[in-house]
Amino acid sequence: MNHETLFAEVATKGTNSILLVALSGDPQRIKDKLIDMAAQIDAPYGKPIQGIVSQYKLTSHVITPIWKGETF
Repeated sequence: MNHETLFAEVATKGTNSILLVALSGDPQRIKDKLIDMAAQIDAPYGKPIQGIVSQYKLTSHVITPIWKGETF
C-alpha cells in the first residue's frame, strides 16, 4: 500500500507561506484542530506548529516548509 501523499505542485511552491495539513478522525476533533491552528497564527509563535500528532479521535500532520519567507 502506498502511503505517500502527493500534493498539487501549485500548493507546494511559494516564497511567502505554505501550510500543508492532513487530518484524520472525528469531524468535531478536525474542526477543533483547525480552530487551534488558526489561533496559533495569532499567538506569539506566529505560525501553526509542525509535526505529526496522534491523539484521541484525531491524527494530524502539519507542515509549514515556508512561513513569512523563512524556511523551516
